[in-house]
Amino acid sequence: MKIGFCLAWNRGSLDAKRNVIGEELLSLSCIKYLNRYPGVEADLYAPDHLPQEPLDVMIYMNIVVPNHAWAKKHIFYLQNGMGDGGHNVLQSLYNMHFDGYLFHAESLLHLHQSLQRPEPAIYLPFGVDTEHFYPRAADPAYAFDCSYVGNDIKGEERTTLYLMPATQFKLGLFGNWKRWSLRKKLKNTFLFWRKSYQRKLAKIATGKIDQDKVPILYSNTRVNLNFTLQDSVNMGALNLRIIEVLACKGFLITDRIPESEKGLLDGVVCSEGGKDLEDKIRYYLAHPEERQAIAERGYAYILKNATAEVMTRKLYNFLT
Repeated sequence: MKIGFCLAWNRGSLDAKRNVIGEELLSLSCIKYLNRYPGVEADLYAPDHLPQEPLDVMIYMNIVVPNHAWAKKHIFYLQNGMGDGGHNVLQSLYNMHFDGYLFHAESLLHLHQSLQRPEPAIYLPFGVDTEHFYPRAADPAYAFDCSYVGNDIKGEERTTLYLMPATQFKLGLFGNWKRWSLRKKLKNTFLFWRKSYQRKLAKIATGKIDQDKVPILYSNTRVNLNFTLQDSVNMGALNLRIIEVLACKGFLITDRIPESEKGLLDGVVCSEGGKDLEDKIRYYLAHPEERQAIAERGYAYILKNATAEVMTRKLYNFLT
């Protein structure tokens, strides 16, 4: 069986200076494990690498019209927050006539089923590659009080609520926080149009972190931080960073855990942000034994329930 994963953008975001594309990271992980099944050939396709012969299945990671010359079947994986809301995007997807659907939020599967659609679909939550994300040795270079890996895409309200409180501590901030707008290029001596949170975080940020260093960071940071796109919150979807941190036996404070993954609640700490987040960071920095116990529970949960091996087994069974 020949299986493709299709991106709307060129490959290489993991090595280039541009933002890491989560769809590429997730696709490569699935491909790695699918290729271990006898008779399976899986690959990543994009505008810079198109199929040279028809595949059995193409899995689309972004909203593009399926190209019927590429494969016999076309599956869409709704695995990201959408600006129009995941629920509102469904109808436009139906109009594109995919042969099946994968949903990273259980609520979307329930909606699909309630509409009595004929296309087969499954709930396919993320799985982490535990051959890359696993506990690493101590490294003083990454022993931050708090750290966050991500880009300035969550908006002012959520960023102020869930990241700014951490600036009172030794914060390791990685990702694209120093983007120069056209206006800044024209008048780079003036910064008044940048929001206050952007100015402060741009001074702290150290840029993109190499993917090989991310597990070291998660393993060594005392308090890893996560917060979610509002649309993913509305859908009740779990993001990939949560399970990556826990797979490294890292301690994590996050904004919320969806009902579908409530078994994770013993392995993370949830916060309402703002003063609550500040207080929890301060408390857990002062209580390393509690941090370790919570991280151990999160690690055990991931190994049992949320590995890339578990994810691709479910995907393989759906495709066959």
